[in-house]
Amino acid sequence: MQDQVKKAARAPDAAQDLRDAAILRESIQEFPGPVAVYDENDRLIACNALYRWVHGGAFEEVQRRAGSGRIRYEDLVRHSARSVVPPDRLEAHVADRLQAQRQASGEPVDRFYPERGWFRIVKIRTPSGAVAGFATDITELKETTLALDQARAAAEAANVAKSSFLANMSHELRTPLNAIIGLAEALEIGVFGTMENDQHRRYVADIRQSGHHLLALISDLLDLAKVEAGAMELEREAFALPALIEECLAMMRPIADARSICLRTEGPSETLRLIADRRKIKQVLINILSNAVKYSHAGGDVRVTALLAVDGLRIEVEDRGIGLDETGLDLVFQPFGRLHNRLGAMPEGAGLGLPIAQRFAELHGGEIGIASRLGKGTLVTLRLPPDILA
Repeated sequence: MQDQVKKAARAPDAAQDLRDAAILRESIQEFPGPVAVYDENDRLIACNALYRWVHGGAFEEVQRRAGSGRIRYEDLVRHSARSVVPPDRLEAHVADRLQAQRQASGEPVDRFYPERGWFRIVKIRTPSGAVAGFATDITELKETTLALDQARAAAEAANVAKSSFLANMSHELRTPLNAIIGLAEALEIGVFGTMENDQHRRYVADIRQSGHHLLALISDLLDLAKVEAGAMELEREAFALPALIEECLAMMRPIADARSICLRTEGPSETLRLIADRRKIKQVLINILSNAVKYSHAGGDVRVTALLAVDGLRIEVEDRGIGLDETGLDLVFQPFGRLHNRLGAMPEGAGLGLPIAQRFAELHGGEIGIASRLGKGTLVTLRLPPDILA
């Protein structure tokens, strides 16, 4: 009697187990990617149609050979790899796959299957020792990534070609420009005789000034091209920073005085010396100062401050000029990114000053930061690493 009661109690459990097993098989089949479950001895327990499809004819052949028995993972891997792995590397490949199967760390692995595409596979080991593997088709992602890599490589090659072209053309243009400037200066000082006509003298002066302007632009283009092509080298030397700052201020004073702009400096110590490319650091400061004066209001002031900090040297150039909005801040370090002065006429310039200054700073291991408010002014900070200090 008791045995009959036990059998009756077990019957609903057995039926529920069958239903649960059916639900599990359905779930595996409906999974949107390949799924397979292997026991602790690497024998296949269950898989879905997509898993069979990925392995193609290899799965059918291994299943045929296994007959009524279970498929062994090693046999499936070896048979699948024969068409894509050289014979002398086949066994090493199988050994690597078996090791990954037994580790089943849960780390995703990307694998290519001929005529099927790329799949990202994740395998996990259950407490009972079984291994469950899940895969996602990432063929489209791989193709997109490859296309992006190719486009990036093409863009980099085009950028190198552009920089090489600019460098070569800059050299070609400098020679005739220097001749034009020299001839204009010779005419101005009367080497070939005095020019009696005032209009002729103004034309010659315009030719000389325009030549100098174009030569400066070409020099900037050449510097930018050299940096972007990786051909720019530093010529380091020891020099006093205060003297260099004073040279820069002296160069800018005639322009500042013409607009009644006061140039002030604070620090650094007279003994502060740097080991760097003096000419490039000077150009960085000139370019920053030039912008500060250019975008300042008449009668304003520009302050230069040098500070020693834990992270190295900071040189700040601050003005109370027109300032920048967010769009302007995004534009300032882009070559030819000229800013329109909303409070007046747009100053002259090609928009190469700060981009070149930033690249020269980076060559020294530093950077340039900028903070600004529209209508309130701008603070530009040149940061240089500690190893630049002598």
